[in-house]
Amino acid sequence: MAYNNVIILALFASILTTLLSISSIAHGARSAKNGFSVDFIHRDSPHSPLYNPSETDYDRLKRSIIRSTSRLNSLYQDLFVASPPLFDSQKSSSYKELSCGSSPCIALGSQAYCNATQDTCQYSYSYGDSSNTQGDVASETLTFDSTSGSPVVLKNVTFGCGHSNSGTFSPNGSGLVGLGGGPVSLISQLGDTIGGKFSYCLTPLFTKTPSPSTLNFGSNAVVSGKGVVTTPRIGDGETTFYYLTLEGLTVGSKGNIFSTKRVDAVGDEAKIIIDSGTTLTYLPDDLLETVVSGVTKAISLRPVQGPQGLVLCYNVGSGEKIDIPSITAHFSGADVVLNPVNTFVRVDESTLCLAFASATGNLPIFGNIAQINFLVGYDLKEGTVSFKPTNCSKER
Repeated sequence: MAYNNVIILALFASILTTLLSISSIAHGARSAKNGFSVDFIHRDSPHSPLYNPSETDYDRLKRSIIRSTSRLNSLYQDLFVASPPLFDSQKSSSYKELSCGSSPCIALGSQAYCNATQDTCQYSYSYGDSSNTQGDVASETLTFDSTSGSPVVLKNVTFGCGHSNSGTFSPNGSGLVGLGGGPVSLISQLGDTIGGKFSYCLTPLFTKTPSPSTLNFGSNAVVSGKGVVTTPRIGDGETTFYYLTLEGLTVGSKGNIFSTKRVDAVGDEAKIIIDSGTTLTYLPDDLLETVVSGVTKAISLRPVQGPQGLVLCYNVGSGEKIDIPSITAHFSGADVVLNPVNTFVRVDESTLCLAFASATGNLPIFGNIAQINFLVGYDLKEGTVSFKPTNCSKER
C-alpha cells in the first residue's frame, strides 16, 4: 500500500496534546543545528484543523477534562501533525524501510516484528483507549514550518508508516509526534543536533484572541534569566515520561499562608509526571485535601457542585472577581508559584472550579493548565526541568 499515515515513532511518548505543521515546501529550508521554534497549537484552538466552531469554550473544556481523565489512566503522546494528504512513500526519494536488525527496530522491543521475507521491520502498537496502529518502521526527511519563516529540515528521522490505524486517530491529523525520553522518540533521535534541549511556552487557551503556543529546540530552547528555577528530572533518563519530585504544596504566600503540606515519602511516592497533554493537575488525595482546605479558607464563598471529577467549585459570574490565593508547588530545589490562571478554570458562565483532581491511585500529573505562562525547559543531558514565569503570548 503506497498511501499511508505518518506515525512518528516516539509515538510511544508522553507530553503535549497539540499540533505542529509539516511543510510540503522545502525551498529555503535550513538544518536544525542552530535551534528552531515551531507554533505549538492546542487541538481546541481556532488555529487547529481539529477545531469545532459549533462548540462553546465550555464544551471544549469539558471534553478536554474527559480526555484528561482518560489520559490519567493511559498516558500517551497525542501531538498531531497538521493535515496534509496521505503520505505516498513511492514518490519519496528519501524514504527508506529499516531492516529487522536496525537499532530502531531492536529498540522497539515487543512493539516490533520482522517481515523475514523482505528483512524489513514492522511495528504494532496499541494504546489504552483501544486505538491501534500497524505499519513499517522507516526513515524519512521531514520539513517543519518554523516561527522564523524558514522551514527546518530533519534528515533520516525514524518513524512508523502506518498502513492500518484504528480507534481515535483524527482524520484531520496525519500522525503523532513523541517528545518523551524513549530511545526512538523524536527528541532522542535529534540528540546532539539540539543539544538535548527543548522547551515550550503555553498560552492561555480560552481567550478572545488566542495565540499559538511555542515549541523550541536546541539553542532556541535555553531557559535563562531572572525568575528561573530548576529541578532535577528523576529516573534513568530513557523512560518515556518525565518524572519530577514534588516535595509539597503551599496555599497562600508569605504572611498569609492558608495551608501547607510536605511529602514525607521518598522515591516513587514523591514522583509526579510533568505532562502538557493532560489538562488538569492530578494529586494524591492527601495533597489534594491540603489544597482544597487552604483554598476554602482563603475564598469566603460557599462552594457549589461542579462537574464530576472537580472537587471544588464556586458560583462566580464571568464579570465577577474573587481573590484567589497563589499555590506554590515545591519541587526538589524549585518553588513554582502558580497564579489563578494556573489553578482555576471556568466550566460555564457562572461556575469557576479548581483545576486539580484526585490521582485515584495513579501516578500524579502536573498538567498543562498549571504550566500556562511558564517557559518550561527540558535539558536531557543535564537531567533537569526549568520553569520561568513568562507572558507566553508575547514569547514569539
